[in-house]
Amino acid sequence: MSMETVIGVRVDPDAPVLAEQTVAPLQAKPGHVLVRTIATSVNPIDTKRARGYGQRLFGLMGAQGRPLVLGNDVVGEVEAVGPGVSTLRRGDTVLGVMPTGPLGAHRTQALVPASLVRRLPTGVSPLEAVVLPYTFCTLMRCFDKVQATPQRMAGARVLIQGGATALGQLATQWLTQWGASVTVVCSQRSQALCLSLGAVQAIDRHAGGVGRLDSRFQLTLNFGDWRDDAALVARLAPDALGHATTVHPLLADIDQSGLLRGGWRAARAFIAMRRAARRNAPGARYAWVVYRPQPGDMDQLVRALATGQLRLEVGLVAPFAQARQAFDAVERGSSRRTVLVPYSQVQVS
Repeated sequence: MSMETVIGVRVDPDAPVLAEQTVAPLQAKPGHVLVRTIATSVNPIDTKRARGYGQRLFGLMGAQGRPLVLGNDVVGEVEAVGPGVSTLRRGDTVLGVMPTGPLGAHRTQALVPASLVRRLPTGVSPLEAVVLPYTFCTLMRCFDKVQATPQRMAGARVLIQGGATALGQLATQWLTQWGASVTVVCSQRSQALCLSLGAVQAIDRHAGGVGRLDSRFQLTLNFGDWRDDAALVARLAPDALGHATTVHPLLADIDQSGLLRGGWRAARAFIAMRRAARRNAPGARYAWVVYRPQPGDMDQLVRALATGQLRLEVGLVAPFAQARQAFDAVERGSSRRTVLVPYSQVQVS
C-alpha cells in the first residue's frame, strides 16, 4: 500500500511545528471525490489555526485531527469517485474547496465533497485558481448575511476595511462589477493595488483610516481588525443595507474562556455592536461571518474564472518541504497569495 504525504502540524502558540509526514492513503467514500493534489493554498486562517486559534470549537466539530492537516483549497486530478457521484470522473482536472473538518487540503490526496468540486475551466492556471475558493465562499457568505445583491449594490457606496486582504481584493472586484462605488482602507503600499482593482478611493489606515471619512455608506465590510468595527458601523448611512465582519472575536473568546463563558462574552459583544449599527441605520443587518462553503458558490466561482472576472496575485509557490517558509510568508501579511505544491518549487513574480 503506497502512503500519502501530508503537512502535519503540531499546534504551538509560539512556534508551530510543520513537517511532512506519511499517512495511510485515503479512500473515496459516498458523495466524495478523491483528488490527487496539483496545488493547494495557504490562507491566514491556516497560520492562525497552526498556533491554536479556534481549537476548542473546531475540536467539538471534529476538526482537530492527528496529525492536524490544514488547508481548504485544492486543484488536482480526480483519482476516484465515491458511490453516488455522477458529475465527475477519473482523470478530470478539478477545483475544489473543503469544509472545515479533520482532513484538510495540505496533502498529496484530498477527499472532497463532490458538491464542492468543479471541473477547472479550460485555459485557467491551477495556481491562479487554487487561491480563490476559500476566500470567495467566505465573501459570498458576507453578501448573503446582509442580503447584498447586484440590484441593491448598483450605485451603492461601500466601505471596506482591509482592502488589500484577499477578501478585500475580491470584494472590490465583485462589487465594482455590480456597479458599486467602493472605498477601501489599506496600508499606503497597497493603495495602488486597491485602486487598480476598481476602488474609487484608497485611504491609508496608518494616517487616520476610517476616522478621516465624512461620507456615509450603504454597506460596510470589515476584513481587517475587530477593533475597527465600531468606527465602521458609525459610517453607515440611514438607509444602509448593513455591515459584515469576518474578524469577530467568537473563536478567540471561546479559546480564552471556554464554550459557555466565551460564547456569552461573544454574544454580548455582538448584541452591543448590532445596536450601534442600528442606531445609525435602523434597518441595517449586522453579521459575524463564519466560513461555510455552498455548492452555488463554486458554480459562481468557475463562471467568474472562465470569463476572467476575478484575480488574486500569486507571490510564492513552495513545495511541501518548505511549508514553514510558506506559512511565514502568509503571516507577514503579503497582499500576494501563497501556494503549496507536492513536489516542486516555482517562484512566481
